[in-house]
Amino acid sequence: MDFGAMFGLWQTVLTKPNETIAAEAKKTNVGFGDGLMLLGVAAAIVSVIGGIVNIIMQSIGGALGIGLGTSSVGRVGVDIVASVIAIPVNFIIIIIASFVALAIYHVIASVLGGKSDLGRAYYMIQVVESALLAASILTYIPCAGMFIGLALGLYGLYLLTMMFNATYAFNSTFKAALVWAIPMAIVIVLAVIAIAILGVGMLGLGALGAGLSSY
Repeated sequence: MDFGAMFGLWQTVLTKPNETIAAEAKKTNVGFGDGLMLLGVAAAIVSVIGGIVNIIMQSIGGALGIGLGTSSVGRVGVDIVASVIAIPVNFIIIIIASFVALAIYHVIASVLGGKSDLGRAYYMIQVVESALLAASILTYIPCAGMFIGLALGLYGLYLLTMMFNATYAFNSTFKAALVWAIPMAIVIVLAVIAIAILGVGMLGLGALGAGLSSY
């Protein structure tokens, strides 16, 4: 698949999801390599653009800090180098995360009765995820970025539901939605538990500090 075909696929996934996902689901000669190529290009674009934006912001903030005396040339240099190093690191994290997500999604889909081989499932997931990832560069637009990110997130859940339904032949929107809803719910519950534990721990330390200061 050439770059023109990739950008065309991303565009139709976002603008004509029903037809595009149905057509891609009928393909039988796709697998890990095809999915990895889609994700790799999208991840490279986002990582590089994100890195450039961070470098620009670090440079502007650093220049202002130096002018105000709140920063130094050395500190600014370190921040810029860190932004450059973050570009390949972000790319690697995205690729690794895609295989972790595949394993989780595939196990849940299989338990729910879905049928698909791993290679085809990975490709279909990346058809949607790579399109959303590429579109996420729009979140760097000043002021509107936050709202664009929220809209992409909600729209992405709809696209994932359609994709899982077509990929695993559920013939059930509810089951397809459960594939992403179950891991999301688990993450939310774990986050709430972690916050609660942290809050109790902070209260305990505060009480201990107050007790010690009374002596």
